[in-house]
Parts: sequence; C-alpha cells; structure tokens
Amino acid sequence: MATEKIENPENFINSFSFHDVNLDRINIDFDIQTAELVTPDMNWNYEGRYGYVKRPCRLIFGCVTGYLINVTDLEGVRIDSMSANINEGYILANIKLNLGRGDFGSELDHISFKFKTLEVVDM
Repeated sequence: MATEKIENPENFINSFSFHDVNLDRINIDFDIQTAELVTPDMNWNYEGRYGYVKRPCRLIFGCVTGYLINVTDLEGVRIDSMSANINEGYILANIKLNLGRGDFGSELDHISFKFKTLEVVDM
C-alpha cells in the first residue's frame, strides 16, 4: 500500500473535488488522535476524464484535537463538499454529507475535524 503524506492539507482539501465520493467507513481513534475516512474511490468525481484512475483509499487526519459529528441518517453516505481553513494553528476540515435523505435526513449532516496532518493511504 502506498502512503502519500499531504504537505499542505488545507490547499489539498480546497483544491480537490470530493463531491459525491462514497464513504464506506468513518473511524475515530481518540487514543492516537486520528480520524479516518474510508472510500472505495476518492477519484470518483473524475471518472470518464482523461487519466482517470480509480483510487480506493483511506484519508487519515492526524493530531486531531476536535471532532464535531452531526449525522442523522446513514442511507448511502457520500461527501457533498469538503473545505478547510486554518483555525488557531490547526486545520479545520468541514465535510458536508449527502446521506440520501431517507426519513431522517437533514441539511445539517456534517462532520468536522480539527487536525494537523493528512495522509492518503491506498488500499
């Protein structure tokens, strides 16, 4: 498995289109301060374009000191959008989710992590 350490996580998150990327799992480990998003294809939004390569991977947020999770429905979890900004020396990633709406869906479905490092681990 290849691991790519993202040198500038804020720029990476803000310049990459995560729209409609499916999530298989969200793992949080409070002891080692990580949050992990597992996707079957991070590049899904680029399918059909020249140079498209499917990329099943894990996005691992490291040195996480803050978590906000507001999820009311897990009916087909996809990322709607992801953005990042610097906040008190940490990077704050805001991930708006598209959960298929179902019976309990909310426009407020999102997760946020306050973190320092980001790695992409190919599966």
